Amino acid sequence: MKKFSFFILVLGLVACSDEVVELSESSPRVIAVEAKAPFEEKQTEQKDIREKVWEQLSKTDQDRINGTWSDGAIMKRVLNEGMGIVKDSSYFGREIYIIDFPIKSTTSLNNMLIFADLHNQKIIGYGYLD
Repeated sequence: MKKFSFFILVLGLVACSDEVVELSESSPRVIAVEAKAPFEEKQTEQKDIREKVWEQLSKTDQDRINGTWSDGAIMKRVLNEGMGIVKDSSYFGREIYIIDFPIKSTTSLNNMLIFADLHNQKIIGYGYLD
């Protein structure tokens, strides 16, 4: 019964790992498994979204931003009427990306908010500034 339990444990660990493990009768009973952190992939995805949105901005808008695409922050929110200027009203009530870029202006406390489609990362609008 102990061998069967050990086999199930090892099988479970191997199935969850990217690492190839060869077993033999002389294999030790403890196996170290290296797993990738789940947030690494998410961070890479977010960087791509910020860069894609940055590349769609006009040169004037890029010049207003304090820094580059990597200085933007990403949020997922449901888009509601009154949040900004939106090219297509069919996005209201749907989840979108909001990319928040800091701006250079010292007379305004606001940032530039850009709305992007979740699937194709195309700019669909701009957020109102307070």
